[in-house]
Amino acid sequence: MTEHYGSFDELWNHLKGRDPDIIPVESLSNNEDAMRYQLNEVITNPTSFYVQQTTASGRTRWGSMRLDPGKVYETEDKVLIESLANRGYVKVAYNPKLEEKLQELGKEYKVELCKACGGRVKKIFYHAVEILP
Repeated sequence: MTEHYGSFDELWNHLKGRDPDIIPVESLSNNEDAMRYQLNEVITNPTSFYVQQTTASGRTRWGSMRLDPGKVYETEDKVLIESLANRGYVKVAYNPKLEEKLQELGKEYKVELCKACGGRVKKIFYHAVEILP
């Protein structure tokens, strides 16, 4: 299926990667059916994830999604929520302050040794996206 663009500039920006493929919807409604999600409180910068989404035609597609800290988003797309739950994680170099903050907030995390460098570097692995009840 071919996507159509309103103008050449829109196509060009999409091809250059300036526009995210999936635009998250901020939670402003009281929709009971909507599932809500947000970035982990530890993250202070906008973060992008490569996730799946169901299109209007019912097909599943991959795309990038950029989330801002402190904002709550909502969707009715179960594929997107499942993708965020499985792929919405961060693996960063070990930092004792980050580990302390994760413990303080009661967030789940793992400290792993880097497999690529033979275990010389420690990494912290934690979920960056929280699925809200």
